[in-house]
Amino acid sequence: LDDLGWKELWAPWLYGVLLVHRKKLKPSTIKAVQKQIKKKEPICIFPEGTSVGSKLKPPKNGAAYFSLRNNIPIIPVALSGTDQISKKLKNLQRPAVSVEFGKAIYPNETKKIGALTKKTMQALKKMLPSKYH
Repeated sequence: LDDLGWKELWAPWLYGVLLVHRKKLKPSTIKAVQKQIKKKEPICIFPEGTSVGSKLKPPKNGAAYFSLRNNIPIIPVALSGTDQISKKLKNLQRPAVSVEFGKAIYPNETKKIGALTKKTMQALKKMLPSKYH
């Protein structure tokens, strides 16, 4: 986040997006997410710890942590085609982006953070075309 300028940060901020520097995670960040959950507002956590790149990366435990801590489900959301957005827009073409919502994964199905993270990633892998694996 340190290398992003205000131009890249203002739009997410307007929509209430909490941008997290995953390598410098602060207690205030966890409190801010908890506050969103307590207000029953939706949160979106990329289980890989980033939204950059087109292929699945090794997962982090953040989504599973909040799911288990608050007894809330994880709704896997698979985004595909986002890797073509910049290229298509430069050529004045409409990119084909797909958003697929999976079945809810409830924390009571497993009480272990690693198992819940693994289950979430397996669900995403099933929803995504193989070129994203």
